[in-house]
Amino acid sequence: MIDESEILLGSASCGSRLAQHGNLLARQELMGLIKYTIDDWIERYYFLSRWRGYEDEIQKQLEACIRRYRYSGSFVNYVFRTLECAGRGIRPARVYSLDHSESNWVPDGDQGH
Repeated sequence: MIDESEILLGSASCGSRLAQHGNLLARQELMGLIKYTIDDWIERYYFLSRWRGYEDEIQKQLEACIRRYRYSGSFVNYVFRTLECAGRGIRPARVYSLDHSESNWVPDGDQGH
């Protein structure tokens, strides 16, 4: 039985080829599908959680991935690795208590939930 992730992987690679050749509908569909996956990664992986709040930059990275992708391996894995590497320069978001003192900050994702 084929699950949704296998369908996404196959359609993402095909969609990226169509998007590279100027198919605007394919580009929109691909960006919409991958955006849900990226949102899931941000929630699931700590090292990608630093992308939270950078939706415009994520969109730019995704557009660049579509332009640069060269059919070697999975497009979804290519996007994942791109965000992993590009995210290394982003400082993790800080969450402060109401008194905003420096001693009371908690790294995002470690809020005790």
